Amino acid sequence: MNAGELLRRYAAGQREFSGATLSSISLNNADLQGSDFWNANLSEANLSYASLREVSLREAVLDEANLKGADLSQADLRETKLNCAILYGVTFNGALYNETTQFPLEFDPIATGAYFLAPQANLAEANLCGRDLSGVDLSQANLMEADLSQVNLFGGDLSSAKARWANLTAADLSEATL
Repeated sequence: MNAGELLRRYAAGQREFSGATLSSISLNNADLQGSDFWNANLSEANLSYASLREVSLREAVLDEANLKGADLSQADLRETKLNCAILYGVTFNGALYNETTQFPLEFDPIATGAYFLAPQANLAEANLCGRDLSGVDLSQANLMEADLSQVNLFGGDLSSAKARWANLTAADLSEATL
């Protein structure tokens, strides 16, 4: 798929691009908010200044991609490979990542406002409202004053988590370990 076809599909309402091979594609300044690129190959892609808010990039490959100035607020980066990616000026506010997400050396995602999902993580005052955290292990995590309203925590592990004053209104805790 080339850039023109992807943008036409997006304009027509398609948001599902899982597993797509998009290496070296040029989507600079593109608005792809809310798209799903799960397991897509975006290596060496030009996504500079793209709007990637609320995009799922789970298990996607973005090695050597140019993301300069892109907005990845609320993006899901769990298991994503960003080795040697250009991340200068990227907005990561509220983005999710885990221990298998691969960032360039010396890059600190927490300093950019991203949330680390793992046992013992510090998510105090985090705004995770409405996010899908099904199956996530947050055992012994600090969730004090976090907004977990409407969060899907189905099958998650919250054992020994510190959740004092956390907002769990309408959260799905089905089959979660508490």
